[in-house]
Amino acid sequence: IPVKPEAGSSILNIKTGNYQFSGRMNSWNPYMEILAELGNSGIDPASVPHKWITYGNSVILKLSGTLNQRKKIGEAFLRVTGCSAVYEFTGGVKDRDRVPAVSLVSGKGGEIHHLENGVVYVFDPEKIMFSPGNVNERHRFLRLIKRGDTVLDMFAGIGYFSLQIAKHTDASIVHCVDINALSLDFLRKSAILNGLEQRIETHMGDCRTTIPQIRADIISMGNFSSIDYIAHGIMRLKDRGGIIAHFLVSTEEIERCSEHIMNKVRRLGVRCSVEDLHRVKSYAPNLWHMSAYIRIMKNLGQESSMDPQ
Repeated sequence: IPVKPEAGSSILNIKTGNYQFSGRMNSWNPYMEILAELGNSGIDPASVPHKWITYGNSVILKLSGTLNQRKKIGEAFLRVTGCSAVYEFTGGVKDRDRVPAVSLVSGKGGEIHHLENGVVYVFDPEKIMFSPGNVNERHRFLRLIKRGDTVLDMFAGIGYFSLQIAKHTDASIVHCVDINALSLDFLRKSAILNGLEQRIETHMGDCRTTIPQIRADIISMGNFSSIDYIAHGIMRLKDRGGIIAHFLVSTEEIERCSEHIMNKVRRLGVRCSVEDLHRVKSYAPNLWHMSAYIRIMKNLGQESSMDPQ
């Protein structure tokens, strides 16, 4: 969903299919102009992407061919669209820090400013993963957060969810935990840029052991392995609270995933209900990115006896 910049902002909000480079009208589609720009370069038109992802004023493409051919396509995008950098996506993310398989093809790389739903995210596409396809999900759960709530983001990254919470809710504080120091550096830069530094606290480390003293009203777990960490989340909740969990489920298991979650939680001696279970998007053939709000009801004195293992 395109979001217009706030008054006085110079940030461009560019998404797949929302062509708004260099002040052009949104209805302008540069694809045919890019083909014409390549002209007699010897580039097969079938290898020129007709879809792409945009971050700020940069473009992410899926490319094929030799390095020289890929660079020619990147340079054509630079000239026609007026974007500042063109990157190629080679697929997936690497290791626990989730470093994206993205490399600069043409233009000037480095930090970019990407506007989404009134929040400016600062990051480097070659160093940090960002999923523009989750824009609706980042906005969907905000209604669950009440005035004065303490929020804990156990997999904060660059603040995909945390910055939206701090910007658009009346939460008292948002605690952000991540094991990737670079992600937290970008999160802090974004918090300052958006004027949210007084409402966000960052904590570097493994979410299973970091800030165990925190007791939150709402916990965000934006990691596909979140169900494996659910006991650690429950230990950091107040007696009544909720966990927003993201996870992967096969098509065959969708109808049973709610039961699976409740059984796992109940084995910890905690009551729960699974609400707002829904598909976010297709992740792979026969595999779905799912999200659910897990309402937790603990008994007094129960936390000390729970074993997260």
